[in-house]
Amino acid sequence: MVYKAKIDTAYYCDLNGRYTPDGIARLRRDTENAFTELMEMRPSVTAGVCVYKGRINEKLQERSKEAYNDIVAVIGENAYSSTARYDEELTRFACTASIYRLEEDAVEKTIYDQIQYIDDFMEIYNEMLYLFRRILFGMPHDEGLQYIEDRRISVFAVEQMLHDMPIGGKGEVSASLAGFYRSLGMVKEAEYLRRTTEVQHG
Repeated sequence: MVYKAKIDTAYYCDLNGRYTPDGIARLRRDTENAFTELMEMRPSVTAGVCVYKGRINEKLQERSKEAYNDIVAVIGENAYSSTARYDEELTRFACTASIYRLEEDAVEKTIYDQIQYIDDFMEIYNEMLYLFRRILFGMPHDEGLQYIEDRRISVFAVEQMLHDMPIGGKGEVSASLAGFYRSLGMVKEAEYLRRTTEVQHG
């Protein structure tokens, strides 16, 4: 469960950044209230997360376009966004809706065809994150590129995950990936990365 901090400690300090006696008392009170709120909401949030994961995993088992469209609709629900704030897997999985919309009439196997559960997508996501970071830091990354090829991960999925991930240097990573696609003779994929990089990352 992910719980974002609501307390700004600067609010309890003087102009020199030192905690005041009154500030310390208020910080203790506000911290206690925040933890009480968390404990009260935890059961309902946990239940909501389980419901959404269960719905999505069931739809993935159906292996149909209708089921995949249902998943996209679920991700678009306001309640999904509210629940996903407290769960990293649901937060990351949300980008599959955009990936699927790009893939559905362009590739043989969509992102949903390649996974059976949300956990399977998280494996792909983490592999891509590891690859992007290695590219960014100039480290060997041939295995990661081979992973893309072996798993037949579409350029749409690669680009959307790169866009979604909390990393810097996205333009540099995208340029490196475009070179990889060119080396495979996949000119259209390389050009797609170039264009989207210009639009999204400058």
